[in-house]
Amino acid sequence: MITKEDEGRRVLVNGEVAGELFNDSKGTIVYFFDFSDVIGIRFDEYRANFHDCNGDCDKGHGWYVYEENIKLVDVTVSGIQKGSLEPQKYSSLEAVLKDALSQANSGKGVERHANNNNFEDQVICVVGRLLKGHRYAAHAYQAIKKTIEAGRLYDIKGKDAAYNEILGAINYLSALAIMIKED
Repeated sequence: MITKEDEGRRVLVNGEVAGELFNDSKGTIVYFFDFSDVIGIRFDEYRANFHDCNGDCDKGHGWYVYEENIKLVDVTVSGIQKGSLEPQKYSSLEAVLKDALSQANSGKGVERHANNNNFEDQVICVVGRLLKGHRYAAHAYQAIKKTIEAGRLYDIKGKDAAYNEILGAINYLSALAIMIKED
């Protein structure tokens, strides 16, 4: 039986729910009703007719699902099934991955990069896709990212922080110019 304590747990959903067919659809429990067997799930994939689970999900990523269609899946933050690894060999990696997820979800990542977007729609992914195959992608990416951050930092931490971020962008572009001249 799923309870309020299961919020945040990863699940697989199978079967028909409100006319939608689910086949091992992955998601996370985001909402539990104390008075029914319907549970709000934030799904990993987008579907046009999905509900937003009372604002706990973006439209197209959430739905209310009956408990009989849900299978709880115990996974670590890294998405690796519990028990599939030797814990003593990977505990340091798991700790780092938890810290990285925490930063992306609530720390510097949200403050400077998220802009209320899903991770795959944030600068880290969008600009990375645009620079795919670019000879100097690493330096170009950093300059673009720092330029974008400067605008956000101005509002969050003031003009000195924004100015320093632009200096960083200039340094990356200067290094890129030197590398081009060296070719």
